[in-house]
Amino acid sequence: MGSEQLRGVDTVLLVDDCRVTRLFMERIMHAHVRRVIAAEDFAGASAVLGSTEPVHLVITDVNLPDRSGFDLLRSAREHEQAAIPVAMITSNPNDADAARAARDGAVGYFRKPLSVAELDRALRARPGEADRRRAVRYRRAPTAHLLERREGGDTLVAGQIHDASISGAYIATEGPLPVGAEVDVRLTLATKQVIVRGVVIRVEEPSWLRPGGVALRFLEVSEHKRRALQDLLSSIELRKE
Repeated sequence: MGSEQLRGVDTVLLVDDCRVTRLFMERIMHAHVRRVIAAEDFAGASAVLGSTEPVHLVITDVNLPDRSGFDLLRSAREHEQAAIPVAMITSNPNDADAARAARDGAVGYFRKPLSVAELDRALRARPGEADRRRAVRYRRAPTAHLLERREGGDTLVAGQIHDASISGAYIATEGPLPVGAEVDVRLTLATKQVIVRGVVIRVEEPSWLRPGGVALRFLEVSEHKRRALQDLLSSIELRKE
């Protein structure tokens, strides 16, 4: 594979409690991705996933000192803004764990040391899922308008809700909003409309995971608006592929 870029991967979160393994794999991965973030346990990895750092792939040992790698797999797959692909590695592979990894949605289950060529093939073998993530649309299309108020003039950005929850949303848009910008977020679906305050926590370029856009965290959602959000979100139906 040489030093080619891993498919659709810019930043990797590498999780292993063995320092020697982490250093060895960091050196290998740096030839294929722009950035490697290392963590030694579930808690450290969760802190990274909960931050504003964009992570495009998680590589985790099955056995971690505080929790199982399968717990991290589930956490990454249920990430607030978008499911993050996870590759699992182990020094002691077995059929039961391999089957569980496949069932729980890992991109692969590999014996240490990880072969980057094998990992790349596993990522490339998932075009159907990748294309579905990039092309997520709704049968009833919800829209979003983001208004940033500032002294030099207001900025209004329109987009489509790509992922959403009570705590935040990912808006597919090409609008120029920087990380840290606080915005009024108007979410609209048919006759339903909710306006909440939010802050941009991440800006992403288009990738195999999803369209380019901004990730928002909602600020101080009142109980009334929480109920309105729940009502709007319950009306969103994913289009059947």
